[in-house]
Parts: sequence; C-alpha cells; structure tokens
Amino acid sequence: MAFRTLYRRAPRGLLHALTVFVVLLAGAGIGAGAFALAHGGDTTRVHGCVNTGSGALRVIDASGQCRNNEQALDWSIEGPAGPQGERGESGDQGPSGDFTGVFTSDNGLYSLSVTDDGIVLTSPTGSLRMTDFNTTLTDRTVRIEGEATTRVNGGVVILNCGPTDGGFPVARVNDQVLISSPVSGAIMSGSQTVTAC
Repeated sequence: MAFRTLYRRAPRGLLHALTVFVVLLAGAGIGAGAFALAHGGDTTRVHGCVNTGSGALRVIDASGQCRNNEQALDWSIEGPAGPQGERGESGDQGPSGDFTGVFTSDNGLYSLSVTDDGIVLTSPTGSLRMTDFNTTLTDRTVRIEGEATTRVNGGVVILNCGPTDGGFPVARVNDQVLISSPVSGAIMSGSQTVTAC
C-alpha cells in the first residue's frame, strides 16, 4: 500500500529515472551471471566449475560453460617456481667403466670383441685383430690409399710372402744388379729390411 501510494505521488521524471536504474541493475546482474558461467578460451589455464550446493568440482574445456548452479573457477597450469631444494645425499659408487664383451650389429654380420687378450673387428669376409705384439688384417681385398704419400714402415717389411717363405731383399734405387742373361739377373745387395716373394 505504501509503494502504491509512493508510485502515485512520485513525479514523472523520478519514475523514469527509477525505471532506468532498475533496468541497468538487472543488466549488470545478468552480465555477472554470464561471466561466472562462461570461460574465455584461455588454454594457459585450467578451467573448472564448482557446484554451489554440493561443492563438487568438474574440469571443462577452455571454451566450455558452467551450469546455472555452478561457479566458474580457473587456475594456472604451471605455478611459480619454488625455492631451491636441499642438496641430496651422495649416491653409491658406480660400476667400473671397464668393458669385456662383444658388440654385434643388428644384422649379425659385424662385431667388435673386447677381451683381455686383445680387440677383434670382424666382417663377413675378414677381420682385424690387435693383440699385445701383433696386428693382423685379413680380408679378400685390402686397400691402403693416400692422397699424397702412403708409407709402410717397420723394422722388417715382408711383401707377399707366406709364413714359411724366406723371400728376397727388395732392390732399391742405385742397387747393383748382376745380369746373367737378357731376361734375368740378381740383386747384388738390396734392402736389408724389405723382403718380397
């Protein structure tokens, strides 16, 4: 009754202002509700909706919306860095770096064997064996190439001789040769360290 009386007695200008205020207030309330129910699509944050009655929380997509009985709740995916932790205890001594065994290629054609007796590289047709006093390379074809100079040095160099072949000293530049016939001859001196068969 009092409101009706006030409505009847209120000036027209006051009634218009009151109506505009009520409309703005209602609009502000609708806007606030929409902001609480919708998320802005920010993928750098986790978006959730909390049920205002039960307190249950559910996670939704960045562009998802909460229900009318839920309140929007967002939090960062990654928080700020924490303080430096304390230094941990020293670990146990690791195993020795020594290795004895065989490495084999996936196809089984090539291998590297490391033992206390030496190292052996093997292929389908040859091998390279390295021991305390010997290095032996065997294969169907062995090629030694050098763009400028290829050197073969050793106390004694034996070329193309078998294990029991004695061979002959290799002639050097200016070595004397005794010619016994137009097609044969003999080296008078020759190399003392290079032998060929």
